[in-house]
Amino acid sequence: MEAAGGQNHQQRECRRPGSLRGASCPGQRGVPRPTPSGVARRNLAAVMPPIRGSASLGASLLSQSSGDPVMLLRPLLSLTLGLEAILLARTLVLIALIPPLVGMLPGAGATGGAAPGVQTRRPSGHDIALSLGSSWIFALGGAVVIQADRLGLTRLIHEPGSPWWLAPLEFVGVLLLQDTLFYGLHRLMHHRLCYRWLHQGHHHSRHPTGWTAFAFDAGEGLLQAGFLVGVVFLIPLQSATLLALLLTMSAWAVVNHLDPAQESDAPGSARLGGWLIGPTHHGLHHRRPGRNFGLYFTFWDRFCGTVEPSA
Repeated sequence: MEAAGGQNHQQRECRRPGSLRGASCPGQRGVPRPTPSGVARRNLAAVMPPIRGSASLGASLLSQSSGDPVMLLRPLLSLTLGLEAILLARTLVLIALIPPLVGMLPGAGATGGAAPGVQTRRPSGHDIALSLGSSWIFALGGAVVIQADRLGLTRLIHEPGSPWWLAPLEFVGVLLLQDTLFYGLHRLMHHRLCYRWLHQGHHHSRHPTGWTAFAFDAGEGLLQAGFLVGVVFLIPLQSATLLALLLTMSAWAVVNHLDPAQESDAPGSARLGGWLIGPTHHGLHHRRPGRNFGLYFTFWDRFCGTVEPSA
């Protein structure tokens, strides 16, 4: 009797709509659960590491925080503070070293392109304050990248063994990409609807200094830092190449904001200066903001007709 009762109960379960026991019911053809094919498994494996990494990041932070918001953000805050100190030291070193190094180049100071009375420029307190403020944005972006890289969420390559030509290709490719995106963004920031909120602070000084190179309003700082953060998440890049790019971007920014009188007039510099942006080209942009929008290279200004003829 008990066996018969068990059989009747099992049959009732099989007839129940939505029953999960259909595959094991007697007298019915089982519908086996589909298993992923080899291709599907590989596709899942390709997308699961970031998901697992995000989950492990959240689980790790939650386990360490015990529900305390301060403890939850402590790793990110510690990284941000450390990177802020590094960025401040970087700014001070570049501003101190680059002007005398440029002045030592053959023919430096022979262009006479600076406006009268600005041969020796003193940074404004406004530019220093904006530089210190925007450096926190870049420090936070760097902290996010480091934390994500620890979890394997970035495309950064740390293992040696890449072909020798890959690093120069990555380096030039990212510079060209940034130059292209910056040209369009720079023109957009000069639009009357965006200028006040995104770019007015950078143009506070008509005769910029090294501090002006990093003087960004908060909105522009977020856009500039966002490019660098996006690169490491989207483009495979060797970590050594990333460091070289960061140093080049910072140094080039300081050079572009030097007194144009310090620009070299050595043989060959005019040929390079026709395609590379320096103090004269970018200095004209600060005096005539509707021209010379490029960052590293002049070809977008030339192609779009925004180059200043006297640059």
